[in-house]
Amino acid sequence: MVEHKFKLKKAALAALFMFGFIPFVFTSCEIFNKKVLLKFQIPYAVNSSTFKRVSTVIDKFNRENKKTKIELIPAQSRRELYNHITLGIEAKNKDLPNLVIHYPSLAYYAASQNKALDFSSALTLSSLSSDFLKQYNRFNPDKITNLPLAISSEALVINKPLLGYFLLELEKYATKNGISLNLERVPIFKLAKDYFANLKTSTKVEDLELWKLKFNFNKTLILDNKNLFEDLDLNSYENLFRFTSVIHASTEKGNVDYLYSQSVVNTTYSIMFNDANQDYNHYFLKYNSSQTLDIRNILENPDRQNELKKIYFLYKTMFEDKELNIAFGNENTSEINSKFFSLVSNRIYDTIKRRLPNLDDFLFLNAPIKNANSKENGSYFLQGLNLIGIKKYNKRKPSFIIFC
Repeated sequence: MVEHKFKLKKAALAALFMFGFIPFVFTSCEIFNKKVLLKFQIPYAVNSSTFKRVSTVIDKFNRENKKTKIELIPAQSRRELYNHITLGIEAKNKDLPNLVIHYPSLAYYAASQNKALDFSSALTLSSLSSDFLKQYNRFNPDKITNLPLAISSEALVINKPLLGYFLLELEKYATKNGISLNLERVPIFKLAKDYFANLKTSTKVEDLELWKLKFNFNKTLILDNKNLFEDLDLNSYENLFRFTSVIHASTEKGNVDYLYSQSVVNTTYSIMFNDANQDYNHYFLKYNSSQTLDIRNILENPDRQNELKKIYFLYKTMFEDKELNIAFGNENTSEINSKFFSLVSNRIYDTIKRRLPNLDDFLFLNAPIKNANSKENGSYFLQGLNLIGIKKYNKRKPSFIIFC
């Protein structure tokens, strides 16, 4: 979780290190016949497409470099890799890999055992925001023990044809019933209305057959939410959930989802971090003295239980009212054509671009950064894999290996 107040120097961080190795120094590789062997473990099985792609890069590197060789080591899963490294550190196993790809939790554990390599003096990091790296390594503020490798955030994807269709029908009802409603005040509304209005007739027919949507507008509901229709700001979860509820109450559910969450866990973390005023000291997830998550702090603390109950009942109500669809592991991209709003990883952009012919049908925004618009500060969610170095010795030896 990262505070909203600082900005990244670069928008794209993915694959900085996996496919564009930047020169840096290691202190714990093995030497055979004056050649350096660097062991690199990644959380993918040998037969996976990701392992094969990385293997291609490593093979090319090994062919072109005489002195440094890389041995690529697979793992069946992230959990297997994490257990292998943590148990190896506890057992003082000197045959651990030099580099691993994993989540920051592994870097945090390795650093707590004085086994994490510090990249700060060995890397040229001009392409990365110092604020970003500081926040990303906040458990070890004087060191850089994990580097962002393939980072993503949460996005709000708006289905322009579906929203535009709803808004045009709403305008017709408002005009017919003498309701003054200026939807042009909201840029997203104007964009969606114009987009649907300009679609080919054949495309509209296909969409309507897909959605099977019927309308059940209510004059009182529209008047009670007039400010929402004329001043909607989707920077807050409060407004997103409220607008979703209004759309739901104004329609008879056909073949559509009103709000889809690809990872309700990420949404939960974001909402609860904002409830903690973007302060980790007040956040419900904490580490204990054993460097593991303090579950007791959650299960035995009434305040923490109330925080979780609050968000549980929020989801429960939306789910029972069929306003929220939670489909874990659902990668059927085509179904996004029938969702008003989708909270998904921002990697969905490339997926839609690759798999669907209608990228222009969607508007891609940041996921809400606040719980309520009245709040001054907000946050945004970051997740992804990192590059982590493992020291073989507690006492740092002079740097003697130049990789790349």
